[in-house]
Amino acid sequence: MKKSNMILGIIIPRIIKNIYLMIKFKCFVHPFSSIQGIRNLKIGKGTQINKCSIIAQGKIIIGENCIIDQDVILNSKTGFIKIGNNTSINPQSIIHGNGGVTIGNQTAIAPGVKILKNHLIPNLNNSYSIISEKSTIIGDYVWICANVVIIDGVSIGNNVIIGANSFVNKDIKKNSVVAGCPTRLLYVRTK
Repeated sequence: MKKSNMILGIIIPRIIKNIYLMIKFKCFVHPFSSIQGIRNLKIGKGTQINKCSIIAQGKIIIGENCIIDQDVILNSKTGFIKIGNNTSINPQSIIHGNGGVTIGNQTAIAPGVKILKNHLIPNLNNSYSIISEKSTIIGDYVWICANVVIIDGVSIGNNVIIGANSFVNKDIKKNSVVAGCPTRLLYVRTK
């Protein structure tokens, strides 16, 4: 009996919070999504948030008609996350907002993509690894294929395609198709 009461004590407030978000923002939020920090969260009209985890320590702004799929983790940490309109983030992707992450409109993020903070190499006198706080910018009409890792401090231009299993540690110019670990330019798209 105690276990069932404890489970209901966790689930019911979560469902009520998610219903509140649906009414306030005219969007869909899965009843079992784990959302923390709703005061720092703004969701665009028509957006669909499936069963995922959103931790809005800093601001998280999700545009209109977006899809945030199941098992996605959005954690703004010490920065922010801003997602443009008509953008999709597929299952098991993780976005850490240290230093700020901006994702443009009409961008497709495939399953397993990770946009992460970076740890700076500590000096010999300091055993604690300092976390980088650089901004990450991803443009409009970008397609990030499955299992790509993007570290903070990079800028990805508009109309870019990043091949599966790539590691992005430097800026990518607009209209580029890149792949590899680390990424290298395959060709530039003309249309």
